[in-house]
Amino acid sequence: LQGDTLWVGLDIGVSLYRISNEEVKETFRNLGSAIPQDEAVNSILISDTHILAGTDKGAAIASLTTTNLLDPANWTNLNSELPGQSVTSFAQLDETVFIGTSGGLVQWDDGAVSIISQTAVLDISVHGSLLYVLHDGFVREFSNGNFTTMPDPAIDPAIIMAEEGGIWGGGQSGLI
Repeated sequence: LQGDTLWVGLDIGVSLYRISNEEVKETFRNLGSAIPQDEAVNSILISDTHILAGTDKGAAIASLTTTNLLDPANWTNLNSELPGQSVTSFAQLDETVFIGTSGGLVQWDDGAVSIISQTAVLDISVHGSLLYVLHDGFVREFSNGNFTTMPDPAIDPAIIMAEEGGIWGGGQSGLI
C-alpha cells in the first residue's frame, strides 16, 4: 500500500490498483528481460524509492519515479546474483532491502548485492531494528551482521511480528 495505490502480486505479474477509484490502473506482465512474461509474483515490497517483485525466476526491481513500468527496459532483474532464483520474501530495515530466496538471504542496497547466508529462506520480517529469518523449521535473528538462532519450536511457512515484540509462527497446528 502506497497512498491511494495498492500493488498486487498476481500469477501473471503485478497490478497497480487505485483504491479511491476501485479500479486496476495497470497490470505489468513483463518485468524485465531476464524474467519470462506473465511470471507469477510471490512477494512484493515497496521501499522508499523502488518496487521489488519476487518470482521463481528472480527479483524484478523498478524505480517508483519511472513513468512507464509497462516497458520491460525500466525493470532491473536479479537472478544469477541470487543464491537460488526463487524469491520467497522481502523486508526493509532502514535503507537496506533484504531478499529471501530458495538458496539464502541477500542484502540489496540500491543496486549493490551482498549474499549474507546460503540457507534457504521461507520468510523474513522486521521488528524494530532486528531482522527475523525463517528457515525450514527454525527462526534466526539477524543483527549487526550476526545470526542468533531463536529458541522457538519449529514453525513454517510464515512468521508474523506482533506489535508487543512477540514472534508468531504458522505451524502445522496453527499459530504458535
